[in-house]
Amino acid sequence: MAGLVVASAVLKEVLSILKSLVLDEFWLLWGVKKEKDKLQSYLETIEAVLQDAERRQVKEMTVKNWLRKIKAAAHDAEDVLDEFRIEAAGMRKKVGKLFYPPVFRFKMAHKMQKLRKNFEHIAKERSLFHFTVGVADSQPRISRARETCSAVVSEVYGRDTEKANLIDLLTKSESGNEEDLFVIPIVGMGGVGKTTLAQLVYNDKQVVARFELRMWVYVSENFDVGMLLKEILQSAIDGPTEQLSMELLQTRLQKKLSGKRYLLVLDDVWNENRDEWDRLKALLTCGANGSKLLVTTRHDAVAKIMHAVPRSRLGTLSNEESWNLFQKLANPPPMCVAIGQEMVKKCAGLPLAIRTLGRLMSSKETASEWESVRDSELWNSQDNGGRILPTLQLSYDHLIPSLKQCFAYCAVIPKGRSFAKHELFQQWIALGFIHSDEENELLEEKAEGYFNQLLQRSLFQDPKQPSFVEELLWSYLGRKVSCHPKYYKMHDLVHDLARFVAEKECFIVKASMDTVPKETLHLSVQDDKWAREPENLEALKKCQNLRSISTYGHYFVDLNACLSLTRLRVLDLNFIYCLLAKCNRQVETS
Repeated sequence: MAGLVVASAVLKEVLSILKSLVLDEFWLLWGVKKEKDKLQSYLETIEAVLQDAERRQVKEMTVKNWLRKIKAAAHDAEDVLDEFRIEAAGMRKKVGKLFYPPVFRFKMAHKMQKLRKNFEHIAKERSLFHFTVGVADSQPRISRARETCSAVVSEVYGRDTEKANLIDLLTKSESGNEEDLFVIPIVGMGGVGKTTLAQLVYNDKQVVARFELRMWVYVSENFDVGMLLKEILQSAIDGPTEQLSMELLQTRLQKKLSGKRYLLVLDDVWNENRDEWDRLKALLTCGANGSKLLVTTRHDAVAKIMHAVPRSRLGTLSNEESWNLFQKLANPPPMCVAIGQEMVKKCAGLPLAIRTLGRLMSSKETASEWESVRDSELWNSQDNGGRILPTLQLSYDHLIPSLKQCFAYCAVIPKGRSFAKHELFQQWIALGFIHSDEENELLEEKAEGYFNQLLQRSLFQDPKQPSFVEELLWSYLGRKVSCHPKYYKMHDLVHDLARFVAEKECFIVKASMDTVPKETLHLSVQDDKWAREPENLEALKKCQNLRSISTYGHYFVDLNACLSLTRLRVLDLNFIYCLLAKCNRQVETS
């Protein structure tokens, strides 16, 4: 099933453009103020019931389909109004505002009439659903004391025994020879805290002292041996590996590992193909005796094919541990303790679910607010096919519309990828997601506030220091070291939520044969080979609905393919520096 539809944020942007001072002059000039006022009236009529509609879509598919119509129409209106605003500004500079060409006037009148009729039809349909008229969501209240409490709560709770056992396994000497790669698994369901536990032991002083070399690689569903070798080598040398052949990758990695006692963490492994694992293992058995591999996975079968030492699955937190963690995060008022205990039981002992719920409830101060969350239909929602934790959906559901839009956009970030918040700010602003109601408030400050709210609700994870490659990129771009950004990540299940609510608006290219859906608004290119296929570039030119393109590979496209997209607002070439350097050399020699 499709995700939750958020139309209110897009509609707000259209209303903002309609009310803008520059366009007011334009409407008056051409005598189309009456048509504009009608369109604005229909938009405001629809906006008045959107809060109720977005709440009811969880159970009513007809309401969800109506919201989809609104969102699609609002995107069209936004594009048309932006087009007029840009063209009008350009013409004023050339000929003055009293001499607009008749062709432009006719085109504008025709498109405005089409927009008005579309929204008129949509506004009339609202009577079929008997919506409750309500005001827009207010900014979520976050208690200063509770915010501070949430910030200092440890990310790990009730894992002391598991941590001690893992450190013991990692640091004790093993009999055997270097051909026997010692594999230690952390197996458990999503959200139980496998990666967090692995990070704890990875950074423990005893473990750091034990190994000459430590490496961490995020794997996920795609178990490509060549790509994994590249990632492992990058982690080992803490630097770029260039474009190396498979043979050179093997040679360099084995040279780096040879004679060293190393620890390698493979995070979030899904591969159950024994042949693929055997290929990788053969290339890793070159370290000194005592080298070890720590693997996090959701499936026992993965640990079995890797010949990992037998270990029980990482269990959930006990009722007492769950409640203690929730209490520290939510600080429930006395009259809400019983309600909180009911909700914590629904989290089934999953730390991610408890943290998310606790941080959501830290902004609720009355019994009615707590009861509203406890009685939400999202606890029993089957719309996501069981893929998304109800607590994550609840946390998302309680965001204001514009913040929901910002979060959904994060679906373009590849799973497991780190990102700098300042770059996300720039993209949110360029896409029109950030609005400021205060005259002196900078959009960057508003974006920072949005980001912090997502961070406080555990939808983003704590920052890490930039890697050598990221530092190198910033130096290449001429940025000061003191300005280097902090990097953040999303938990896999949170990323699944973003993909779920974004529906088909966000698409990530992962393979050279991927086809971009026509509904895509935001495109992320992760596969280096995709952009080298001429047919893909031709297909890209036809994706006229695209509003953003982000690259996560070393090579990308002929820029003409991007610049032909008239609705494009964001073109993020953050990882194109290798190609740009290559182009510069070609220019110098031509």
